[in-house]
Amino acid sequence: MIFFSIGLPGRLAEWCDAVLANLAGRRDGSVAVTTCPPIAKMFGYESITCVLDEVTLSLIETNATHLIMGARQPDERLCAMLDATNARFVVALDDPRFAVADLATIIWPRELFIVNGNSGKRTTDVLEISGSACVAPLIYGPDIHLPPGWTARVLLGFSSEAVGRTFLVDACAGRQLACTSFQPGKAGVYTADINFSLDKPSGHGLEIRVWGSDYAQGPLAFGHVILRPLAMRQPDAILGSQDDFRSVLDL
Repeated sequence: MIFFSIGLPGRLAEWCDAVLANLAGRRDGSVAVTTCPPIAKMFGYESITCVLDEVTLSLIETNATHLIMGARQPDERLCAMLDATNARFVVALDDPRFAVADLATIIWPRELFIVNGNSGKRTTDVLEISGSACVAPLIYGPDIHLPPGWTARVLLGFSSEAVGRTFLVDACAGRQLACTSFQPGKAGVYTADINFSLDKPSGHGLEIRVWGSDYAQGPLAFGHVILRPLAMRQPDAILGSQDDFRSVLDL
């Protein structure tokens, strides 16, 4: 995969190159970082290689799986190519950490999660809760490794039978990292937010778990989990009706 980092020569552009290299490094394969044109050529008398030609040369020379091309002087061919792909750009006008964070928004769909027990139910179904749910999480998953520093928003739908009952959402990676509890005030769609920081990668990936108390009962529907770096603002508000708890299955 080829990543373009376009910016004027300087520490900010170098920082953006390094961030892209770090993101690309989380994929399989090697990563090469190239700057075009080098500072010496920008202020010299030699002809400057077209950025796209430099991409080809770099891929041949490095044989890398991923290439970070730091374009310090984007030419017409590069601009035309990027325009033709209709690719999205992240523009850093202030603190670049907030701009880069937009690249890292993750949505874990309900299909990644597991329903505890032998009920035969899946997270795509409406689940029936009983008071015995407190001995183990109702829903858990997906055991995926992430870098440190996240906020997780969990979308859940509760029926009228679950009103006033206590539920808990937590984050776990070999140990509990954060948790929050709440009681639905009426039937409908609810969100639970937790902030947490992960240790260095070990044998345990991140799990988000949903628990019910001794007295929790009634139908429940699971939506999805939105993960964003702590540096970012909170996820956007839920759109659409929140009165029918089953509508969370359509989000």
